Amino acid sequence: MTQKKMTDEVKARFGGHDLVFKLPREKLPLFENSVGKPAQLLLRNLSAGLSTVNDIATVLEASAPRGWGNRGGISIVGMNAALTRGLGAVPLSKVEQVLRDNPPMKYAVLAQGVLAAALHGLPINVAVFDENEEVDDDAA
Repeated sequence: MTQKKMTDEVKARFGGHDLVFKLPREKLPLFENSVGKPAQLLLRNLSAGLSTVNDIATVLEASAPRGWGNRGGISIVGMNAALTRGLGAVPLSKVEQVLRDNPPMKYAVLAQGVLAAALHGLPINVAVFDENEEVDDDAA
């Protein structure tokens, strides 16, 4: 029996760029504290189609490469940040801009992959996401 090579990151075509999203395992407790729920529960909600746009944004903000999200502060997508940004005091991150410019729920699969990779590991061949990939209408 051969063992599949696993990874803790997801390679993604996001916002027209090839990026790597990774939620560092050592930061999972901080991430869970930030979102106020276990990462496994958030993964289950994402998998079941029960997530919010804020859930998706929070995962992607925390796992985006430097300069794209807010990995240092884990999540700035919450209500206070939204209110502050609404006043023009804080510019949108690149992740937030992509989610505003595109249908945000198509990125739920990316957020799900990022959490699964951090919590369980993913086979390298499935740890990819392409925002330009067409949805198979027959499968939906």
